[in-house]
Amino acid sequence: VASSFLKSRADHKQWEKAARLPEILRKGDEDELITMIAVDVRRVEVLSCCCSGDLRVHVELWEGADVLGCHTSSFSPACLTKRKLAVANPKSMCLLALRGIAKPSLSLKLCRVTPGLGKKSVAQANLPLGSCSLDMEQTLFSRSNKAIGQVFFGVGICTACRRDLLRALVLASAQKQRDGYMISSAVPLVVGEVANQNIQGSESDQHVKEDNCAIGSPRRAS
Repeated sequence: VASSFLKSRADHKQWEKAARLPEILRKGDEDELITMIAVDVRRVEVLSCCCSGDLRVHVELWEGADVLGCHTSSFSPACLTKRKLAVANPKSMCLLALRGIAKPSLSLKLCRVTPGLGKKSVAQANLPLGSCSLDMEQTLFSRSNKAIGQVFFGVGICTACRRDLLRALVLASAQKQRDGYMISSAVPLVVGEVANQNIQGSESDQHVKEDNCAIGSPRRAS
């Protein structure tokens, strides 16, 4: 039983490494098509009593029991006294590889970041990837299941060849993370053409409502 458990754990670690976007881009044919999920986190509104310190949004892509994650840049919401709300515009896009192995879902976690102590989840929103679109808002629920705010974001499924994707990440000054890449205050998610128009009936198409999207021209930081 112990050897079977260790083998299963080793197989999972191998899958996890192979599914990470930086690992996928590290080697291979430069014309190979890579399918990704792009999550553009635009705005966060949260009750001012729940948002002390630096915050960031952690994007998690679940495919079955396997999860890949990427986080936005840190931000400190500005309080709006009249509404008892604190507001921030992270303007961060997270890119993760989409394998299409199992029915995917998305989790957006609002986390408090403390130097030396790591991160602690404050609230989160969960939804199936098939219900996502380029313009969305979801309620953030605390660990006690209380609604404490909202997150505004867009989600798109994009396909690009390795060569073009590497070039785009360099031009956008993307930050490499363990599982994916984060682009901060630079590139909007826009409706565009999907590169793999010749691919029909892929396994991921059975689980995901694909929004044609493209990584657009750099936006001016506001």
